[in-house]
Amino acid sequence: MTTLDERHGLVEAQGPVAVPLDQPLAALPLRAGAKAANLARAASAGVPVLPGFVVPDGAHDDPAAL
Repeated sequence: MTTLDERHGLVEAQGPVAVPLDQPLAALPLRAGAKAANLARAASAGVPVLPGFVVPDGAHDDPAAL
């Protein structure tokens, strides 16, 4: 399975469009939302969490990038 980055490269509008949960930006509730931030924090603490990503606030400003 390929990732978004492998197929299209990382596109940046006001930061990355899709942020994996293991990246620091995913743990910021004001950018990523509370659910994604809690999942990112749980994963960094060693709790088993399925791999995933979040579309941070501000990414919707460039619909072509999505």
